[in-house]
Amino acid sequence: VMLAYSARNRSASIRIPVVASMKARRIEVRFPDPLANPYLAFAAQLMAGLDGIINKIHPGDAMDKNLYD
Repeated sequence: VMLAYSARNRSASIRIPVVASMKARRIEVRFPDPLANPYLAFAAQLMAGLDGIINKIHPGDAMDKNLYD
């Protein structure tokens, strides 16, 4: 599994779409299983994000190529 994020690529596991307004900015997380408990999945994603911020983990560069190729 390749974990990657992107602004324009829909094949990335985490997507931050490009929008004109900062109020319309959102994050799309595409990897949780549909049968997962949504509260537990959201809590795990939130904890992972906070851990990355607290420990200053660099997420790497955004992938703007098709990840299926």
